[in-house]
Amino acid sequence: MKKQVELNDGARQFPTGLSVSEQNCLDQCLKMEAECRSLWIRALEFSPRLAHYCKHWHDFTPEDWGVLLAGNPDLITIAPLHELSMEAWYIILSRQPSLVEKCCRLDEFNDKLWNSLLEYYPWFEQYRKKC
Repeated sequence: MKKQVELNDGARQFPTGLSVSEQNCLDQCLKMEAECRSLWIRALEFSPRLAHYCKHWHDFTPEDWGVLLAGNPDLITIAPLHELSMEAWYIILSRQPSLVEKCCRLDEFNDKLWNSLLEYYPWFEQYRKKC
């Protein structure tokens, strides 16, 4: 349960400045957005051909991209590669190592990330040497 504060006039308000009804509406919208994103992820896992209908690319988390690209590496052509963080790339490569040549952030990986990847994919050493 979210914490509420009492205002001088007796109305309740959340610390964000939203009224209870506004906060409830926001909570419902966020829940629907998360459910919609989740449905798109499941749909795209089932049928990548639906990708051009999806308008939620920027809402997908690194974990979402990891799941999508692990099962459908062809979606890399529509993934916002330049917008994916080093952490996102780590998740993607740990699930779909064949995409290593598409990664534009390998030079940002620290020793901890490299060692973790090398534990499962020793052949990544050739890419580490290039950085």
